[in-house]
Amino acid sequence: MTLNWQLKSGSWFLSAMKPVSRSEKNPVMLSAEKPFKAINTSLEVQLKINKEYSESLNDTKTPEYKEFELEFKTEMSSVYSNVPGYKDVEILSIRKGSIVVDHKVIAEVEIKEDINVTEEYKTILEQVKIDLTAEKDNCTGKLCIADILELKQVEPPSINDLCETRIPEGFRRFYSPLLTSEGLTCVSFCEPKSSKYENCNGGKCEIQQHIGPKCFCPNTDQYIYTSPKCTGRISKLGVYGGIGTAICLLIIIIITGAFFLVRTMRKKSCEENELFDDKDEKYVKYGISSLYTQLEDGEENSSWRTWFSKGEFRPSLEKIDPSIKVKIKRPETVRQFSTFN
Repeated sequence: MTLNWQLKSGSWFLSAMKPVSRSEKNPVMLSAEKPFKAINTSLEVQLKINKEYSESLNDTKTPEYKEFELEFKTEMSSVYSNVPGYKDVEILSIRKGSIVVDHKVIAEVEIKEDINVTEEYKTILEQVKIDLTAEKDNCTGKLCIADILELKQVEPPSINDLCETRIPEGFRRFYSPLLTSEGLTCVSFCEPKSSKYENCNGGKCEIQQHIGPKCFCPNTDQYIYTSPKCTGRISKLGVYGGIGTAICLLIIIIITGAFFLVRTMRKKSCEENELFDDKDEKYVKYGISSLYTQLEDGEENSSWRTWFSKGEFRPSLEKIDPSIKVKIKRPETVRQFSTFN
């Protein structure tokens, strides 16, 4: 049985893991998920023991070392019995002088919303000092403490450190620790319990690696959402119907406008033709008719002139009187003589 962190519903839990039988085709890990309820704290202690040193104690494989390790752990379990959460001791090194033993004292601290880990660690440290001093002054076991050489604190990890070191890379900054009466959980920004909760308004929230929380809105085949957080839902059927109606109205407006434009142009063209026909009828009684003929202001027998632009010149022969004789005066030649002096 091993411990590992597992993701469930956007939160990370410390879980007990049990491998599946190797006979299965696709081995997986079954987990009994539970909140992280405690952490191990430690402090390093250096003691001088009144016992003769042997070189064989430098080799952890020798019978002498194993015998001394068992004897030391048994003795220290009795010494540290009053330490809150005491679990074990771990020998770090052994050296000459009588015997100097560097070891680690391991104690467990509960993690709950009403427990301060730092204060609990200080209590453990003080109790270790008390127990060692008492044993030194009054040795009752096989191994007697000659001197307490050193006692070193090892700062326990914070709940933030626990979440940052246990959550996979790329996801860490999107999770925060949450202390409850059940213990410690690392909740994602997709969880309503998080102080940075990403509300997806009925959609599904997922943490994407290096990106963070993302909302997946429901029924996207039927609706359009105006916000990435699944707000402003609009029916696709209504949108497509509105677009179709707008296109139809635009087509009707274009066709109607084109109809009235053509009608206006035709009306203007007919009026211009009627104007030119009136001018021709007005001037045909003078015997000359043209599409572009204009009289001077005045009586009918006043002088007139004609400008030709377009059209044709048409003589009106039915208005000519052939009985009228036209007399043309013979031209005279005028000579002018110059006198030279």
